[in-house]
Amino acid sequence: MLIQKFALRFGSDFIIRAITSITAIVIARVVGPAVFGTLSFGIAYVDVFGFFLGFFGLSHLKLVSEGKDLGNCIGTFSRLQVLMVGFAAGFIAVLIIVQKNLLGISFETGAHEIVIYIFFLHLLISQPVNIPLMTFAAKNEQAKYNITQLIKTVILNALRFSAALLGYKAITLASTRVAAVLLIAPVAWYFFKGYPKGRWDKILAKKYFTISAPLFVVVFIDNQVVNIGKVLLQFFTSSKEVGVYSANYGIISVILLLSGSAGSIFFPLFSEAVSRNNFKQIRTTVYKYERFIFIHLIPVLIFLSLYAEIIIRVLLGDKYTAAKDFLVILVGAAFFQSWLKPYGDIILGLGEYKLAAFLNVLRLVLFLVLSVFFMSPAFLNSGALGLSISLLLSTIFLSILYYYKSFKKCGINTLRENYKYIVHGILSFATWLFIYHSGFKLNLPLWIFLFPILFFFGHYTSLYMFKLFSGDDIEQLLSLLNIKSLLRYIKDEIHPGS
Repeated sequence: MLIQKFALRFGSDFIIRAITSITAIVIARVVGPAVFGTLSFGIAYVDVFGFFLGFFGLSHLKLVSEGKDLGNCIGTFSRLQVLMVGFAAGFIAVLIIVQKNLLGISFETGAHEIVIYIFFLHLLISQPVNIPLMTFAAKNEQAKYNITQLIKTVILNALRFSAALLGYKAITLASTRVAAVLLIAPVAWYFFKGYPKGRWDKILAKKYFTISAPLFVVVFIDNQVVNIGKVLLQFFTSSKEVGVYSANYGIISVILLLSGSAGSIFFPLFSEAVSRNNFKQIRTTVYKYERFIFIHLIPVLIFLSLYAEIIIRVLLGDKYTAAKDFLVILVGAAFFQSWLKPYGDIILGLGEYKLAAFLNVLRLVLFLVLSVFFMSPAFLNSGALGLSISLLLSTIFLSILYYYKSFKKCGINTLRENYKYIVHGILSFATWLFIYHSGFKLNLPLWIFLFPILFFFGHYTSLYMFKLFSGDDIEQLLSLLNIKSLLRYIKDEIHPGS
């Protein structure tokens, strides 16, 4: 069942990211870097400073997954969400007033400010929908969660795509998010209609606050580092630079969904396992996930690194090709984030919220120091390239801390067996980098089309020859792609007992 949950979550997330990325690429090409940068900045600004609205989400996941009374959890969580909507609205209003009138920091254009207001409205009206969605996630009911998200994605991107092709700019494109939430709300609440709606529980509310305070620091930093970077990049450079960076970051978003999909399942799963002292299940799950990453993700990342300039030119156009260097760096950051995600979830599952919060604060401080050093005109003034380097270095830093602490807390050390995949990946990259450039130097016909076939065939062949790839790995991959089992799981979840 875990395989079907992961397959559904990853498959749905892949479709969602693919649709979103394709739409973003079209919009980036049609409206240009400046307008695309305005949208990216608006989203980042609101996400960074509207973070209060997600304050209780992770504690809801934790408490429901541990088996607390579902009705009272829903009743308490719903009321807490209403309180946070009011608090966040006041906070954003005061923030903008202080920024403009007291600090004298204005937005680049009037459109930037309007886009921020629209995105914040979207954030506010999304909260009622998040109540059922977070409950579905807490109960690991991936079918209800992902079907709702998939429908929302189709509606949103259809609206964005149409608006861009019709020639509308940032304000109208931002408004499509509000329309999409209003249209998807009835679907979410339809799936939610049979759930108990309990009462306000003071003791439970206190637990929500106790868990959320350190836990939210972890989630905020993990999810918002990229947005903080975009906001800094906007103030250090321009909307055009933000647009170029955001468009290229969108290319690696499909890789990052692996991390998000794993985290949404591992966190409640590990919490439940810890409550039963079942550390063997945790070790087995991490080992299988890590093997999957090393076998199937590494070749994709190597290929993206080698073909960075070609991919950017084909997908985004010549206006974005200056970003080829930091696309390679972002690929590295995506690898470390995807690989080490379970180790952060182990720390959270153990209830070590303060430790996880402390480690993430260290990561944030390092990221901010590096970002200012690399991007500020007073220092290296390297713009988006510097932001990419800062993201990579801070991600590696946090990854090492997560792995070390997980080993100390529960003895998980999968590198003892899996280190050879990293060695193979490094040697494979060096080998195919040489072959890639040699083919162009020799002017081999159709080399740009032949190389991908040779690369993937050669990479997996070498894995097999060194006994790093076996029939079990193929069986695991086929089980993820088993549509019949997936449809059976969806039917059982939505219509249990039918």
